[in-house]
Amino acid sequence: MTAALILKDVSKARGSGPQATQALVEVSLHIEPGEVLALQGPSGAGKTTLLSVAGGLLEADAGEVVLAGRPLGGDRAADRAHRARSVGFVFQRPNLLSRLTVRENVLLAAAMAGLSTDQAEREAASLLDALGLQGLASRLPDQLSGGQEQRCAVARALIHRPAVLLADEPTGSLDSKSGARVAEQLLSIAKERGAAVVIATHDDGLAARCERRVRIVDGRLEEEQSRRPEETRPTGTGA
Repeated sequence: MTAALILKDVSKARGSGPQATQALVEVSLHIEPGEVLALQGPSGAGKTTLLSVAGGLLEADAGEVVLAGRPLGGDRAADRAHRARSVGFVFQRPNLLSRLTVRENVLLAAAMAGLSTDQAEREAASLLDALGLQGLASRLPDQLSGGQEQRCAVARALIHRPAVLLADEPTGSLDSKSGARVAEQLLSIAKERGAAVVIATHDDGLAARCERRVRIVDGRLEEEQSRRPEETRPTGTGA
């Protein structure tokens, strides 16, 4: 089986010149399709930088990133096209386009990933239904609750069935009830679609649901805990 994501001795500096600091220091990770990994550590430890490098938003200064079987860092246009097909991103804030409806926000992501109109319509309908958003498809973002917006962001990230889903504090701006529902649905749907998932989070409850837990401090991976998928426990859901 081809790994969904490989980082080998990856380093990345933050800033330049005498003021530069090392955001990542020789980081290595190997993540299989369908695997769920929690990335934890204090603020400023390098979690967001690691996700950005893993997903091709930033280029590593040293080391190798292999995303869905393809090394990154060669042709930038080809890297962008591969990233659009292979990665889904969920951030702390949904960042939905305010003038587009829920359905239009999701379909726009599908178009950017190269899905046909028919396939995009099918996938959008399926995801919005699974996320409890079908009745809200025609609403604008400012007509949604925070949890509903974030569930729309999850649909947008998964519409093209990416090989890798990268989530940066996906429940960080939500109350515990909404956060639990978003986490439950994100993990369930990503698993169902076979995506490898990396979640940067301060939420120990969310991290406990992941099969692997990695801690990063000062840009270095410090420790790793693993658990079998059958040992994970579901969290409660709410509105």
